Amino acid sequence: MLVSGGWQKEFSVPEDVIKGAMLLSGLYDLEPVALSFANKWMELNTADVNRNSPIHLLPNRGCPLIISYGGSETSEFKRQSNDYASKWQAAGFNADCFERMEQNHFDIPLELAETGSVLTKKMLGLIS
Repeated sequence: MLVSGGWQKEFSVPEDVIKGAMLLSGLYDLEPVALSFANKWMELNTADVNRNSPIHLLPNRGCPLIISYGGSETSEFKRQSNDYASKWQAAGFNADCFERMEQNHFDIPLELAETGSVLTKKMLGLIS
């Protein structure tokens, strides 16, 4: 949500305050959640879905993104990551989206503790 548009003015920060981000196995569209059994207790309505789904909140000025997901994720996590990257790129922003085999959304962040890993190298490249 930090790379999404629309919140910066309320906090008196420039629209491009976020200069880059790494997104790991995220949910970028809550509509499937609203259509699932989980919505019995979440009680998401259409306004909630639109207000809280990054895929509907692209900024006017985007930053470079690294988007990754685990190979052992469900097809929905993979689809959402690829769809978000595609929409980000269609808006004219840079996004590097790729799968990390043998991982899921619980253990993919652990790769950042490995100095020679793909994710760590990409993150350091984004920072420099």
